[in-house]
Amino acid sequence: MRALPAAIPRDPLLFGRAFGLIADIVWVLSGNLIIAPIAITALTIIFATIVYSWTAQVTRGRTFTLTTAPTGLVFMDLIAAAVWMVATAPDPKSVAFALVIIGAALVQFRLGRIGIAISGAVFVLAMVAKQAILVSLGHDADLVSLFREAVVVGLVLLVTGVIVTSYRGEQAVGARNLRRARLLEVAATQVAAETDANLVLASIPRHALELVQAEHATLSVHRGSEFLVLAGAGLG
Repeated sequence: MRALPAAIPRDPLLFGRAFGLIADIVWVLSGNLIIAPIAITALTIIFATIVYSWTAQVTRGRTFTLTTAPTGLVFMDLIAAAVWMVATAPDPKSVAFALVIIGAALVQFRLGRIGIAISGAVFVLAMVAKQAILVSLGHDADLVSLFREAVVVGLVLLVTGVIVTSYRGEQAVGARNLRRARLLEVAATQVAAETDANLVLASIPRHALELVQAEHATLSVHRGSEFLVLAGAGLG
């Protein structure tokens, strides 16, 4: 498989946004029931996220991941999905709420638990706006559809929330372990390069503070009930 040109980020989410933009345009041109001004707003947001994501990744020289993508970017993905859900309110066959679920998952991976609350709030606002649109068009509020979609989205948010919390926890543990390994490597290099035994002993508490979260560290020698502090670092 040939590598993509440097000007094209290797970001699956970027391709997903492009696919979504094309699919939404086809949906509009196919004559499906839709509120054009709101749909155009959603398409504009999607196009803007594509342009920003593309240019930002090329400029920075690195690909965004689920947990490193800019918060504003994934939030606008969720907003675009919610706006599209409102735009397709007149279409009883629309399953646009599934797009909200996808956007919610991205927000949760980026923000963790607070992302669950944000996603739930955006969905509720989208549902209220959708029902308001239906009423303004002379239709009755579709409470059955409202309940069905709310149950599905609520369950998915709960499940993805558990998965995301576990994932972010494991990622944090991995990051701490990697940081400690790098600090140990640096400490070992510095100690190996030092020829003065007193300086080596004095550096041990400092390196210990870099590995663990503490206010101070000391290197002590115990002799019976007495001890001698050889070196220290930190406060206290």
